[in-house]
Amino acid sequence: MRLTFIPALTVLALGVASTFTTAYAYASHDNFDARSIIDPGSNTLDARYGSGIEVPFQPVLRDFLEEAVDAYRRHLSESESLEARADTWYTFKYGERQQRMECTGTEPVKDIKKRLWGLSDGKPETLSLGSLFIYLPSGIMFYLDENKSLNSQKEKVNAGNPIWFKKFGEKVLH
Repeated sequence: MRLTFIPALTVLALGVASTFTTAYAYASHDNFDARSIIDPGSNTLDARYGSGIEVPFQPVLRDFLEEAVDAYRRHLSESESLEARADTWYTFKYGERQQRMECTGTEPVKDIKKRLWGLSDGKPETLSLGSLFIYLPSGIMFYLDENKSLNSQKEKVNAGNPIWFKKFGEKVLH
């Protein structure tokens, strides 16, 4: 009689153990995004959809919706101003070499020159021996002031046109 209860107790114990194991496994997988395992401190919803727009509570639905529309319009105007400050891609050329690089409108030209490793074959001293210039629509060369940013130059620097590099004393064939 004792032997008939041992298999039943074993099955019951295994059933209880598997239930606890399964419940524990589901409790540890409450994060729906796999990236949260890699970086648990990040909120992936904020990264994916933005932090949202906060609208203060209004007891009347109409007032709440009007406030929500105003908040949404403010959010759009803020995001448009951020897009205006976004980086722009420029093409830099030196002889047959060319390099595309992302630059902010506020970065000084001398700092941009330090990042132009593709034009100098990895020799930064080459870029210190010359200056950057653009061709104006009239065909005249306009040298960029190294202490000013691309947006604050005397002539407009168009991202669609290349910015050229020239060593001092070197002739340029365009």
